[in-house]
Amino acid sequence: MNGIDISNYQALLNLEQVATDFVIIKTTEGIHYVNPSADQHFQQAKALGRLLGIYHFMTADNPIEQADYFISQSQEYIGQVLLVLDFEAQALTLGVAGAKQFLDHVRTVTGVAPLIYMSKSTIHQFDWAPVAVDYALWSAQYASTVSTGYQSAPWSDDSGWGAWSAGPVLYQYSANGDLPGYVGDLDLDLAYMDATAWHKYVQGSQVVLADKVVSQITASSAIEQFQQVGGLYTAYNPIRVDAVQFSNGIWQFANYALAGVEINGMGFDWTKNGIPLQIISRVDGGDNNNVQPGAMVAFEAGYNHGKIDQYDLATGAVGINFVGYGLIWFNALALLGA
Repeated sequence: MNGIDISNYQALLNLEQVATDFVIIKTTEGIHYVNPSADQHFQQAKALGRLLGIYHFMTADNPIEQADYFISQSQEYIGQVLLVLDFEAQALTLGVAGAKQFLDHVRTVTGVAPLIYMSKSTIHQFDWAPVAVDYALWSAQYASTVSTGYQSAPWSDDSGWGAWSAGPVLYQYSANGDLPGYVGDLDLDLAYMDATAWHKYVQGSQVVLADKVVSQITASSAIEQFQQVGGLYTAYNPIRVDAVQFSNGIWQFANYALAGVEINGMGFDWTKNGIPLQIISRVDGGDNNNVQPGAMVAFEAGYNHGKIDQYDLATGAVGINFVGYGLIWFNALALLGA
C-alpha cells in the first residue's frame, strides 16, 4: 500500500486531491507542542476512508511525560489509528532505554503497541533487541533527493535491519515526493501489509514477536486456554471507551475490540456486549461521573477476575455473568489479553 506522512508543513494539503492508501499524521512533539493542522487532516482522511496513523516526535524530555502528553492530546484518535514513536534528532540522547520507556507506557495505558520510526543509520547505531521483540519498525532511507512519485520497490542498502531481521512493516523512501494534487514535497511511504493487518495494529490485537507481526492465538484456541484453567479469567489492563449509551435501563460503554467487532462499531450489540459503567473506574485521571468516548478505564475489583459462564465456539466468544447485570459476551482472544 502507498501512503504519506505529514505534519504542519503540509497544512494546506487537501487530501481529496491526493491519492493515498494511508496517511500518518504528526500530532505532538515533546511535552508542549500539538500540530495545529492534525485534526483537520485526521477528519478529512477519516471521511475519505483512508487508513490512518498518528505519530509523536520525541525530544530529549522525560519519556514518560512525553508518552502521557501524546496520549492526552490524541485520546479521540486512539482506537482509530496506528500509533508511532518518531525517534530521531534530540531523541537519540535518550537511547534505547528512553524509547522503550515511551513505548511500554503507551502500550500499558492504551492497550496498543506503537510502531517506532527511525532512519536506517539509527538502526545500526544502537542495540535495539529489547525494543524489536515487542514493537514493529518503520524505517527511512532515501536513494536521492530527486523528486519521485510512488515506488513499488524502493531502493535500500544491503546493511540489513539490525534487531528487526524480517525488516520494517513501513518504509519511508523519499522526502521529496511529488504527487498530483499537491504542490510541494511529501514524505512517501510503502506499507508491507494490507488493510486487515493495519487494522490489527490499530486495535492492538496483534503483537510483534521475533521481528514479525504474528497473531497471538486464534479465538478458538483462546477458548481452549480458558477451559484448561477451569474458565478462570483476569482483566486488569486499561480499556478504551469507544462509545457510551443508555441502554437496557443503565449507562453502558462499548469497547469494540473486547466485543470482537469492527473498529467503526459495526456489529456491536448493546444488549450482548455493553459493559455497565458501574463496574469500571477511570485510570486516566478523569472524573468517574463523566465517562466519554476516548476515556481509559479498568474493571473494578470484584469484576476484573472470575470465572467464565458460557462459551460459543462458533463465534469465538465467552459469556460472563456479572452479578446484578446479567450475561455479557466478550471476544475470547481479546479477553485473554485484557
